[in-house]
Amino acid sequence: MAINTLKQNKWFRRAAWAVGSIAALWVVAWLAVPPLLKSQLQSIATEKLGRKVTVGAVDFKPWTMELSLTDFAISTQDGADSQFALKRLYIDAEMQSLLRLA
Repeated sequence: MAINTLKQNKWFRRAAWAVGSIAALWVVAWLAVPPLLKSQLQSIATEKLGRKVTVGAVDFKPWTMELSLTDFAISTQDGADSQFALKRLYIDAEMQSLLRLA
């Protein structure tokens, strides 16, 4: 009897849809952002800089707003050696920081 009452409650249904939508968005972002960001970063940066840019791995956690790039490198003009290399870049964009504009 209580389950039927919850199913008929429009606010419960709306809350369930909202939670489900946010969870689905997080899963899609978690799966789609790393490969898209890696390929776009490499291709656009290579084009703009005129040098080969490589990214080892991209890790994105949408539920905590964390982004991590590993093994980021920019080659020299001739491409023989690395002009700039970064082992790990970590960005933590918590909601509290964004709201406070920190």
